Amino acid sequence: MNYPAKNLSPGDVINYRDLTVTIIGEQEADKNQFGLPWFRYLAETSGRTGYISFGPSGTVELIGKA
Repeated sequence: MNYPAKNLSPGDVINYRDLTVTIIGEQEADKNQFGLPWFRYLAETSGRTGYISFGPSGTVELIGKA
């Protein structure tokens, strides 16, 4: 299911680059390597925590809520 990444919120569980991750932070402003406006979320999977970034039209597979 293509779900707009801009609509994610803490507790959402998604597939991201072949990993199942849980969003644990609110959306934050970010920039890509060219300085264009993107956004990111703090997320965790298998005991690891880090940021995942998306462009303005990014979509994900939404699995459900944690």
